[in-house]
Amino acid sequence: MKSLLILLLVTFLPSVSYANLNDPTVFRCGNNIASVGDAAAELIQKCGQPTYTIGNGEWVYDQGPSEFIHIIYVSRNGINRIRIANEHGTAVKSYSATK
Repeated sequence: MKSLLILLLVTFLPSVSYANLNDPTVFRCGNNIASVGDAAAELIQKCGQPTYTIGNGEWVYDQGPSEFIHIIYVSRNGINRIRIANEHGTAVKSYSATK
């Protein structure tokens, strides 16, 4: 029974982790995760200040050449959209909060 449980964990756990890493509703920064709906202060606490901002409420996080650029749309209500873009700014994935 114990070996069956280990086999199941080894088989399915990597796919669950991989799915979470590619979820456009979250932004992984270091060991932290910011999600749509989080407050702006919580985003700063988890991920630090943005690399730069574009206009009003668009926070850009550039975590280096091996990572996609994340554009986080922040309002008074917190994070309302996360857009993942390549180095040219072309959207790869995008998620907006539904109301």
